[in-house]
Amino acid sequence: MNLKDTAAMAAALRVLDERVKAARTAANADMLAAADPGDRITATHDGQALGSVSVTTGRTTARVTDPAAFAAWCAEHYPTEVEHRPVVRESFVRAVLDASKHAGQAAMPDGTLDVPGIDVAEGDPYVTVRLAPNAAEVVADMVRTGAIRLDGTRPAIEGAQQ
Repeated sequence: MNLKDTAAMAAALRVLDERVKAARTAANADMLAAADPGDRITATHDGQALGSVSVTTGRTTARVTDPAAFAAWCAEHYPTEVEHRPVVRESFVRAVLDASKHAGQAAMPDGTLDVPGIDVAEGDPYVTVRLAPNAAEVVADMVRTGAIRLDGTRPAIEGAQQ
């Protein structure tokens, strides 16, 4: 498979991924509307089992929604459970990180280098797909004509050049 074929697959699979995610979200919403927690349904097609689908009871969770209010209350009622430690202002952290990215190494906004606790690293390359406005229609045609298959096989894509 040449580079053009690979790029066509990446774009087409992005379209299919978006469509599948939207369809799955809609199917899950339909299940939640039609079934109750604890219900389990066997999914079939033409008499063959696909698997089972259940509606599960939601988990009980607890979280702190107002850290400042919680900390103030704990400081008053449980002072031994509160730690006091220095915190660097977020705006200064951003300035240091921006200076470090610009310098390519740990640096302060004033140019001081070798700042402890700061690491500058290059991320791994990644693929970006920007779809054309008519990408969904093109991919639908690719599926209809067999230029792309949903089972993971990749037949040659006609007209693709490297």
